Amino acid sequence: MGDSTEPAQELSGHVAPIDCDLSNEGIESHHMCMVMAVLISCPHLRRLKLNGNSIRDAGVGVLARGLLHNSSLQELGLARNFVTKLDLAGQRCPGALGPGGVEALAAALRNNTTLQELDIGGNDIRTQGAAALGSMLRAASSRGGALRRLSLCDNGLEASVMRVLQTAASEYKGLSLVV
Repeated sequence: MGDSTEPAQELSGHVAPIDCDLSNEGIESHHMCMVMAVLISCPHLRRLKLNGNSIRDAGVGVLARGLLHNSSLQELGLARNFVTKLDLAGQRCPGALGPGGVEALAAALRNNTTLQELDIGGNDIRTQGAAALGSMLRAASSRGGALRRLSLCDNGLEASVMRVLQTAASEYKGLSLVV
């Protein structure tokens, strides 16, 4: 039967799903290689919350590569990874989670069959990122994607862009778009 120190869940052949909340931990893009390694090597990871960090487009690109090799993640939180910083002239500093990161994420999710909930509210995804999400929704819908909730709150998207996203979401059976 094995060593008596083995956890009961391993003896029964069942491993409990793992929830990982790394929200507001000061995680930056250069930390995402470690997160990608966890995505790839942890087949029981169910929830990953990375809200309120400083993960920029490059970091989300690394995360997206990890998602391509993960078949267990059901919830991903990337809300509020855009902390508005102004330079001396009062302009936004570049490099926050924006359209490039969302494009990489959308590409990774086109064929994903496990992610049910995605929160990217409070970022700076812009029209370009929204277009990538709309395209992903149409592609994933035709393949019977798993996504059930997409939160885009507080992204400052124009009404015309939101209408395009709402149209794409309406074609995706069972999807709730939170704006």
